[in-house]
Amino acid sequence: MSYMMDKLCSGCWACINVCPNNALSVATNSDGFYVPKADKEKCNSCNACMRICPVLNPNTKYPNNPNPACYAIMADDDIRYKSSSGGAFSLIAMDFLERGGRVCGAAWNEDFTVSHIIIDKVEDLPKLQKSKYIQSFMGDIYKQTISFLDDGKPFLFVGCPCQIAGLYSVLPRTYENLWTIDLLCGLIESPKRFKKYLEENFDEENIVSYQFRSKPFGWRPDMNEIKMKNGQVLLKDKTNDPFLASHAAPSRLTRSRFCCTCRFSRYPRQGDITIGDFWRIKGDESLDDGKGTSALLVNNVRGIELKDIAESRAVLFKETPGLGRNGGIRTKNLWTIFNERFFELFKHLGFNKALDFSLNEKYDIGFLCEAGA
Repeated sequence: MSYMMDKLCSGCWACINVCPNNALSVATNSDGFYVPKADKEKCNSCNACMRICPVLNPNTKYPNNPNPACYAIMADDDIRYKSSSGGAFSLIAMDFLERGGRVCGAAWNEDFTVSHIIIDKVEDLPKLQKSKYIQSFMGDIYKQTISFLDDGKPFLFVGCPCQIAGLYSVLPRTYENLWTIDLLCGLIESPKRFKKYLEENFDEENIVSYQFRSKPFGWRPDMNEIKMKNGQVLLKDKTNDPFLASHAAPSRLTRSRFCCTCRFSRYPRQGDITIGDFWRIKGDESLDDGKGTSALLVNNVRGIELKDIAESRAVLFKETPGLGRNGGIRTKNLWTIFNERFFELFKHLGFNKALDFSLNEKYDIGFLCEAGA
């Protein structure tokens, strides 16, 4: 169990939400990611955690379509500017909130960690917009979701594929008022390493906000925006920022071990629909105006309802042949010795120096000589 928690755990937290004795709490593994930790005094070896784990118990009869229909989407310019790509999530979330429903997704905390929260007001939607590449603290979010589902109001749950798998493994029954969206994720950073990056490169106390995928120069994957209390706005890309350099291809040094072997980020998908950046249509002027385009995959019958919502609110909505070789649909193990070295160096050298040593193949070498030699 300890090896599974440290190396194989996806961090979905299904186990924490079902433990009858509250014997599981949150810890961090050797790489700085959230994992469950068992209290041996409280644990009675009922194995509820093992039975519920979607990693240990994959659904081999999953009903979703292995060849989902694919669409390109653009919201209006105002929504797209507030979104990482084409605004597909915002279009659907607004519909749920305007109908008195609830939406669950990832939001920044004041200490620059990320947690899943539930909102029920349109004015709170900005909390869930934009990408966050930090592992989300899930807490008891599945328990909260179930309690809200029981009131019958429409509920939209958005997360990485492993988090959607975790939700479904916990649900006691099928809910007709629940819809799910999984994301075309690529990799997540550990909260511990992100905090260390902020500490080494900025005065964290003076940061007002940190935004991934800012759009001052249009839609691109590598432009982050940091607003400071003194009014300064810092724009960073992979040429001048260690965090973005660590994420850049081909090294992608910060990807987690689990993400490299993820069984959830392939076909068939986990959610009713899948959304993400539609990078593969770049160059097609009819689908790419430089302001962002979303991809949407319809994975099952219920996903058609979400597709129809997006289509009714979109400026552009067009069926396409498919995603192509999108990075969010993976089947290969991408973990390398370079990832391993970066993770190990970070434990001793911190973020910037570990990155420098890893990217530039630097080594500390010492020579031992006999006296008088």
